[in-house]
This record gives sequence, structure tokens and C-alpha cells, in this order.
Amino acid sequence: MGMIVYSWIKDFLSVFRSSCWFLV
Repeated sequence: MGMIVYSWIKDFLSVFRSSCWFLV
């Protein structure tokens, strides 16, 4: 279960970084 949460967080961070780049 921990692995799933970890992968989800990684995906979320990657999307968040992409959004930041897009906004900037």
C-alpha cells in the first residue's frame, strides 16, 4: 500500500511541476 501512495505522490509532484512551468 505504501508503494502505491509513493507512486501517486510522485505523479502528483510531476504534474504539479509541469503546471508551475506552464503558469510561469
